[in-house]
Amino acid sequence: MTSSLPELQVHNVVATIQINCEPIDINYLRDILPYTSYDKSKFAAITIRLSDPVCTCLLFTSGKLVVTGASSWEEALLTGYCIRDILRESFHGKRFEISSYTVQNMVAHIKVGRKISLERMAEENNREITYQKNMFPGLIFRSLDCSVVLLCFSSGKIVITGGKSISHLSQSWKFLWKTVSRYLE
Repeated sequence: MTSSLPELQVHNVVATIQINCEPIDINYLRDILPYTSYDKSKFAAITIRLSDPVCTCLLFTSGKLVVTGASSWEEALLTGYCIRDILRESFHGKRFEISSYTVQNMVAHIKVGRKISLERMAEENNREITYQKNMFPGLIFRSLDCSVVLLCFSSGKIVITGGKSISHLSQSWKFLWKTVSRYLE
């Protein structure tokens, strides 16, 4: 018998946004913006940390923007518009327009409220599970029938990753819960 489906909570959305523009002078941005870091010898993008919304962005000279840390699809898009506005204020007279937006990954967590028998789950589903408790306390569940990945802990906490939308995560979680719930203690 399966228990009722525990609710998932999204806590990280990774999105890519294309800002159409002329090549961006990242050195100039590093010099004028607080909470940024840029070292061309290490990485080709400037890291910009925003406080509202609380997100971290990687901005390339091409206008490609990678947003991490958003708690929703809308917050990630809002972050893109915030960066666009910063660019407009920093480079007067130049055009900056968002031309595309794609969610690359959504990560959520779930508290099932009971312990999970990871050993039994690993034994009975070994084709879909990676579990080496002496190396890492979590069990990685890659279902052959689902595109998301679960990281399960014996405490009953689960991280779900690989979703492209909340509905994708929710439907996948509903499907995978049928397996996970069999190993509740």
